Amino acid sequence: MKFHFATCILLCAGFGAGEIHEEESHKVLSRQKRFIFFNTQTPVDIGLLITVPLTFALPTFSLKTSRRFRRESEVDQELTFNMTADDILPRGSYDDAAYSHELQRMSTYFSVLEIEEDICQQKILCEIFTDAEKFKPMSDMFMKKLTVDRGIVPEKTTNRYFRYVQAMQNGLLTGDRHQCQKLYNRCPYSTEDRIHLQALQFWAFLTSMLRLEFRDE
Repeated sequence: MKFHFATCILLCAGFGAGEIHEEESHKVLSRQKRFIFFNTQTPVDIGLLITVPLTFALPTFSLKTSRRFRRESEVDQELTFNMTADDILPRGSYDDAAYSHELQRMSTYFSVLEIEEDICQQKILCEIFTDAEKFKPMSDMFMKKLTVDRGIVPEKTTNRYFRYVQAMQNGLLTGDRHQCQKLYNRCPYSTEDRIHLQALQFWAFLTSMLRLEFRDE
């Protein structure tokens, strides 16, 4: 009995010592410094994605705070005074429920840009897409909303989403701003009268130099 008892003590002590040694080894390893090595002989490309809230950038697209806009606002009001109720919002106009989110976001865009009349919203979309590159990143902003696929869009002029899609397609197909002016001649102003082109060029430059994208909240 004494031999077996002594053997048990030795085995238990050895097992306990093993556990302590393993725990100490783990602590030593956890305290060791870790290094990341780069091969200086080869180029290293580190990508940094910068996200900008669209609510921050969008107001800079508008000419509403510029001297030019204030100077022309009285003349602008006289021109829009001659517009009819159908120019502002066509009779029987409705929002397609399938695209309610996209329409809500675009309504916000137009409100910030102070383009309230429906006929002018169509004209601006048409003109933007005659030269989408020139109007980046605003053209990208509208393109994302007008190329969503949630089934067939009813081709009715009373459908607001269809009117916007059709205006975009008119610009893309013709590539001619004069055609947009003819199609939407009831709108008295052009894109340059509402959009700050220098601000667009600034943001386009940033997106070309940096990995920058706009987050539409």
